[in-house]
Amino acid sequence: MKDFHDLYTLVCAEKTLRKEASLNAVRAVFEHRKTPIKLPIQFDVSALNTLQNYWNRYRQTATFQDALPTHIEQIIETVNKWVSP
Repeated sequence: MKDFHDLYTLVCAEKTLRKEASLNAVRAVFEHRKTPIKLPIQFDVSALNTLQNYWNRYRQTATFQDALPTHIEQIIETVNKWVSP
C-alpha cells in the first residue's frame, strides 16, 4: 500500500517534477524490484475490494492520512490520468 501512497504523492507533486523523468523513475523502481508494472493500472472488482481493505488498514497508520483519498480507486484514477498521454 505504501507504493500506492508514494505514487499518489509523486503524481500530486507533478507541478514540481518533470513527468518524463518521474515516469522513468517509477519504471526503474519496479524493474529494480523485479515487479512487472502494467499501465494503466487495472483491477477487477474482487481485487479492488481486497485492495480497499488493505488500503483502509494502511490509512489507519499512515502519516498525513487526512491528505490521502479514502478510496483506493481514487488513487488508481489519479495515477492513470497522470500516465495517459
